Amino acid sequence: MMQAVLLAGATAACLFPARGYGAETVTVELELLLAVDVSSSVSSEEYALQVQGLAKALTDPTVLSAIQGTGRLGIAVSVAQWANAANQVIAIDWMNISGSDSVFRLARQIQHMRRHFVGGDTRIGDAIRFAASELTGNSIESRRMVIDIAGDGGIENMGIAAAARDDATDQGITINGLAIENEISELAGFFRENVIGGEDAFVIRTTSYAHFAVAMRRKLFREITNSPLAMLQDR
Repeated sequence: MMQAVLLAGATAACLFPARGYGAETVTVELELLLAVDVSSSVSSEEYALQVQGLAKALTDPTVLSAIQGTGRLGIAVSVAQWANAANQVIAIDWMNISGSDSVFRLARQIQHMRRHFVGGDTRIGDAIRFAASELTGNSIESRRMVIDIAGDGGIENMGIAAAARDDATDQGITINGLAIENEISELAGFFRENVIGGEDAFVIRTTSYAHFAVAMRRKLFREITNSPLAMLQDR
């Protein structure tokens, strides 16, 4: 059912390259890089739950309303896949979304996004550095730059993660986390101490990939509106 809705709503959106845009600079309200964990700890079923959950969260009426609330400038969104330093890629390049047509097009692309890597350590610090370079190296201007990073591990490289976070926040980037505690309890605490940072940074936890869509909906709403989750009605 959801796929049919996405196909029906998929129309042209504004795409622009991450680099080399020349003199013409794109201005948006928010640059949001969605970083998806594809390390060895993520099974094919768990990857599918991330992909479908992200698409579902983006097209949720509350998130769609938040995107529309950013006005005519909209937001710029890109999707990265990450594991270790050798396994990082922009899976969906920067897209300007502001209304339902562009949101549904992005969601459809996410639904059909192939997994670029299978295996590799969960090097969350390397993922942050990669995401930060994509944000600062494009030709997009915005009031806020945000890395939305979801993962189920990375505790073993806490020093690297914290250093990468500090470098990113020094560049005006906010890092928010979605800690998936399916294997590691108290992962949200690790995210809070070593991963998130910048203005109004926060972490949301979920205990299962099966609940990824709900957690991501809450996360996206807060990131886009920059408002407390108390404004979001749970269903």
